[in-house]
Amino acid sequence: MKSNTKKRLIAFMLCMVLVLSSATSAFADEPQNTDSQSQTEAVAEPAADEATGDEAAVNSSEQQQQEEQQPEQQQQEEQQPEQQQPETEAPTVEAPAEQPAAEEAQPIQQLTYEDDNVKITVDAVESGNIPEGATLSVTPVIKQEITDSMSDEEKAKAEELNDQYDHTEKKLNEKAENETYDIAGFLAYDITFVDADGNKMEPNGNVKISMDYKKTEIPEEAKKALEEKNDEQNLDVTVMHLEEDEQGEVKEVVDMVADETKEATVETTETKEVEKAAFVTNSFSTFTITWKKDSATYFKLTLHHVDEKGNELPTTLSSDATLNYNSDISFSDYVEIIDNYDYKYAKVDKISGKTVTSAVTNGSSGKRAKLTLYNGKDNKIETLSYSTTTKNIYLVYTAKSTGSTGSGTIEDTAPQLSHQKYIKKKDGNNYDLTLNVSSKKGTTSSKKKFDIVLIMDTSTSMSNNNKWRNSKTAVNKLIDTLSSQTTVDVNYRLVTFGTTAQIQTNWTTGETVKSTLSNYSIKEDQGTNYEDGLVKTKEALSSGTRADAEKIIVFLTDGQPTFYKSGTSYAGPGSSTSYRVYQHALDAAAKLKCDRIIPVGIGLKSVEKYSYDSYSDQQKVPDSATVLLQNVANKVNATTKDTVFNSDSSGSNLSTKFSEIAADIQKFPCKNVTIKDTLSEYVETTANTKLQLRMVKKTTANDHDTYENQGKQEIPLTDEDLISTNGKAVSINEKNLGTVKYDSAKKQVTWSLGENYELKDDIYYYITITDVKPTTSAEEKYKTDKAYTNTGDSNTDASADGNYGTMGNANDSSSGKKRFPFQ
Repeated sequence: MKSNTKKRLIAFMLCMVLVLSSATSAFADEPQNTDSQSQTEAVAEPAADEATGDEAAVNSSEQQQQEEQQPEQQQQEEQQPEQQQPETEAPTVEAPAEQPAAEEAQPIQQLTYEDDNVKITVDAVESGNIPEGATLSVTPVIKQEITDSMSDEEKAKAEELNDQYDHTEKKLNEKAENETYDIAGFLAYDITFVDADGNKMEPNGNVKISMDYKKTEIPEEAKKALEEKNDEQNLDVTVMHLEEDEQGEVKEVVDMVADETKEATVETTETKEVEKAAFVTNSFSTFTITWKKDSATYFKLTLHHVDEKGNELPTTLSSDATLNYNSDISFSDYVEIIDNYDYKYAKVDKISGKTVTSAVTNGSSGKRAKLTLYNGKDNKIETLSYSTTTKNIYLVYTAKSTGSTGSGTIEDTAPQLSHQKYIKKKDGNNYDLTLNVSSKKGTTSSKKKFDIVLIMDTSTSMSNNNKWRNSKTAVNKLIDTLSSQTTVDVNYRLVTFGTTAQIQTNWTTGETVKSTLSNYSIKEDQGTNYEDGLVKTKEALSSGTRADAEKIIVFLTDGQPTFYKSGTSYAGPGSSTSYRVYQHALDAAAKLKCDRIIPVGIGLKSVEKYSYDSYSDQQKVPDSATVLLQNVANKVNATTKDTVFNSDSSGSNLSTKFSEIAADIQKFPCKNVTIKDTLSEYVETTANTKLQLRMVKKTTANDHDTYENQGKQEIPLTDEDLISTNGKAVSINEKNLGTVKYDSAKKQVTWSLGENYELKDDIYYYITITDVKPTTSAEEKYKTDKAYTNTGDSNTDASADGNYGTMGNANDSSSGKKRFPFQ
């Protein structure tokens, strides 16, 4: 019995050895780099459970041997007489080592691609779905910089890959146009099978593609979108498939995560860096890991304060009204009190357009957002949607003549100074009355000369979103504004730059520049070459300028530099900024010399950096396109270097900015200025009345004006020096600012700043007479006449219907009447 048992155990163990020694498995070959594009191929092999011919023969022989042994052993056991077991301990046999749990199912067919960043595996869902003899080809679609050191073949390959990247980006953005999101960035891969001759092959059925990243990945654009996102914006990651027809043209872009049949999943970190992705497909082409962001829509209404002829009027408020979802505004809230003008109405698009009173957005965000312009409560004039998010609104004012009330005056024999007068209500029936002045350049007898180079971006992107049209309109506005002035003499020269730059005109008149621009069309396939534009600007300034003219450069662009000069040709990534491109732009700017550089951007955002630069070189390139442009401008050898003005994405507010530029360059440092302010017969001072003199500095940044007090001096109206013949010395912020005196008989303040004091740019000089009130005769006249026929300055407090002035006393019958002017 013991002998039979031992034989059976030995036979069993021999069988196990044979079985284990005959087990086989097959794996795909290690991936091989076949070219500079990291294109890798792997050969399909049979999976482990599909035995080869030799393996099948061995397995069959072993099975037959075992089957023959089993009946013989069974017969011997049956013939063995049953014996009583002795009470001695039975012999022990060591159990074989613990076997692992059942192995996971081996793939039917599998191919693998691997590079430094990602491992991509293709598994057949069913046997035969990977064609026999097929190899796997994967090409990461990444932008490459084309350099002179490349061979012609390398350049051709790089250009082909760049074209594929641009095409992929275009198709993704086209899909987003009909969705509620925008494309924040993507990683693209061209995946296919090829046969032994290199011909592309499609799967015979569904295959599963798995992507395992060795380190988490996120495109730079998506990273910046994540950093800049607001509360209404989310970032999502999906897989897109650019499905092609039989001719290789993209017929549809499929969001594979949204399509349940694709069984697509994407795993990311909390910061939206991709770790893994998987999906099922039965066709190959370009696949992308795509970052999507909510397209939160903000409508921007650019407000123009104009007279009835369309001339811009001086204002201090912001020129824009921005609305997102669930917002509404009334245009009357944006009306300014402008000296000698009354507000009349608001018009859309032009001063002869339709009248509008308010704007209201719906409750949707993103691409479903809408803004409706109304005239009155229910009369809809126009509705804007996602594709059109900007409008020009003209707030029209009508000129009015001043009446017999007192008004401040400016005395200066040559320059015309801008001034403004307004009143502020205090407690009770008391008011503060203020007059301010600032300076401008130029006189009719001695015109200020300007030689202005207009350097304009003509890259292909300028043809989008009305940017080129709005740019031309803005330049025309600058030219027309300066042409209307009798105190300046301006010559212009036009330079354009795309992939390369050209000088379009000699030194000429504004009308010639306007005509040249009207006939200019943006060309296809044009990049942005800052360097060549700046080189041509230097050439333009090198001849024909006037010795006594102020040299000004206005640099207008909608994007980051993507090319640089390379000998007589050009080089660069084409759609991103390499450190070399950036440095070439800085070097060219450093060779320029002028009196003033004015950099202007159109919708500048974050900089797309060249991915093939080293990390240290990428860090040298600014993240912000606005900062990059500012750095270039700061390199110019200019007396004045303006802060970059960055308009909205369409440049709809450029005209306002260029009008401001025209006004700003005319500022003239004036001397021998005297400011007078006279109170009318209907105003009287009180025991608390003081004279307050102030200096305020105006600063404009990001299209927003801020005012900073530079100091003030307050003098009681009873001060002996103030009412003396010589007046009282004025000193503000340790600066001697002449003398001021008050004539009580004439109720007149006179501030003489002195013969040697020159008005400073961007400094406003204020006279405020505090705590004045209407006289009794004013109230009596109003009660008697039931109206007030004289008209005060428009820069006073106003009622909703446009009447200016102040109310009567609370206990007076006139208190129920509309306001009347008194200053």
